Amino acid sequence: MTEAARYKQAWQDRRARVFMLCAMIVGFGVSLRAWPSALIAGGCFVGTLIAAYGYYEFRCPRCRERFLPFPRNELAFWWRRQCQNCGLEKNAIPEDSQP
Repeated sequence: MTEAARYKQAWQDRRARVFMLCAMIVGFGVSLRAWPSALIAGGCFVGTLIAAYGYYEFRCPRCRERFLPFPRNELAFWWRRQCQNCGLEKNAIPEDSQP
């Protein structure tokens, strides 16, 4: 597997984790409104926690540390677009040096 393919696969994994987190948040909100069952709402809440943990555990393809969408001393989720450890830009793919 080339380095570029490995990066593409890692970024696709990150997008899947973000999608799962958003889907679970929406599912939890809908379950509170549509099905006022504590069992369903509790299941969606637990799923949301698991999805959030999976998103937090995403590893940077370059440095293998947590990518962290925000620095450790402030919560800036939406405008941080780089790894807080090595500075790799989100969705960056290295150029293949082989012809």
